[in-house]
Amino acid sequence: EGGWVRGGGWDRHLWGGRFPTARELDGVTGACPAALESRDYHALWVNSAALRASRVGRETADPPGGAIRRGEGGEPTGVLLERAVELAEAAMAPVEPETLAAAMVEAQSIAHRWGIAAVHSLEDARALEAWQRLRSADRLRLRVWATVPHEALDGALAVGLRTGFGDEWLSIAGVKLFTDGALGPLTAWMFEPYEGEADHRGIPVLGGEELREAARRAAAGGLALHIHAIGDRAVAEALGAIAVARWAAPGADLRHRVEHAQCIRAEDVARFAEVGAVASMQPCHIAGDAAAADRHWGARARRAYPFRELREAGVRVVFGSDAPIESFDPFVGIHAAVARRSAAGEGWHPEHALRVEEAVRAYTAEAAWCAHDEARRGRIAPGCAADLTVLSRPIFDVDPSRIPGTASDLTVVGGEVVHRAF
Repeated sequence: EGGWVRGGGWDRHLWGGRFPTARELDGVTGACPAALESRDYHALWVNSAALRASRVGRETADPPGGAIRRGEGGEPTGVLLERAVELAEAAMAPVEPETLAAAMVEAQSIAHRWGIAAVHSLEDARALEAWQRLRSADRLRLRVWATVPHEALDGALAVGLRTGFGDEWLSIAGVKLFTDGALGPLTAWMFEPYEGEADHRGIPVLGGEELREAARRAAAGGLALHIHAIGDRAVAEALGAIAVARWAAPGADLRHRVEHAQCIRAEDVARFAEVGAVASMQPCHIAGDAAAADRHWGARARRAYPFRELREAGVRVVFGSDAPIESFDPFVGIHAAVARRSAAGEGWHPEHALRVEEAVRAYTAEAAWCAHDEARRGRIAPGCAADLTVLSRPIFDVDPSRIPGTASDLTVVGGEVVHRAF
């Protein structure tokens, strides 16, 4: 009573592709406002009480970079897309840093069970405060390479915050910018309309001159760009912004990244190499995205997750999990990059597959390079930090079907055993 019901994880593709409604949620939540994040975190399903608490109604305009799904007469149906989510978030009490810190301790243990010693993470001010609480209390046992959100760019520049500021446990990576949404809610920004969607090309969250100016200011101030881009139009916009950033800070070693880069035009593969952008990708999404990509992108799906093409063009490819959207489990991702199978188990554009050693390198040495720490991490060698894992089973020179289910028998971070399965 008096609070919000919070939760998430729903996936409309499991419901035949349709979006849920506030009325359906009303039946189980009653008068309490309820807000449930979609699995991909690009949509919010709210009930009628939440719509009222957020003052979202027929007359509420769609915010820039967002959309309110509507029914007859313009009435909100109960789903907020992209930046429209902020309309509801403004009515909720923020999660306190001590609550976040407690959750981070639990998540840290989960990461260790998968052999993970370091994470690259999007943060806000409260999350950074929570990480710092753990660092000050000597409870941080993950190396955190943290981006600040676009909304914090002015403040970061005002105090001279730069990429690399921090220590071996908690460092600033750069600034995170969002050009579009995701495939799930059909908000990924495309050049051509979605299949069967008339003129719908997704939702541009940040692009054009606004994106390029943010990129210029960030790079000139010493902050690397981590640009979320899933649709082919979003990827092209991100590469254009990185080109501006390279011009604004010539000679600066900032190692700009395009995050996700799920659908890439052939000409933009060459642009990745030309502007020196890193392709930061998550192969673990392949199984869940294959059917949706085929359905909504049609022939363009053959240009989704083109790992092999990017590597052969000289582009640095780095892999991650996109947790909490997917599991921390890197072995699911390694298998996906090698086997490239849909959820139904069918091969999906195998011409883009990598070898096991290439996929492992993308999770380790390439990730360390992105964090400007290639001299100390990402490999087991004299002089490097003792960040390593002993796997529960071999993954090299075996049938790829044996890779899923692998875990860590022993995880060591900075020479300290942080997980032991025996």
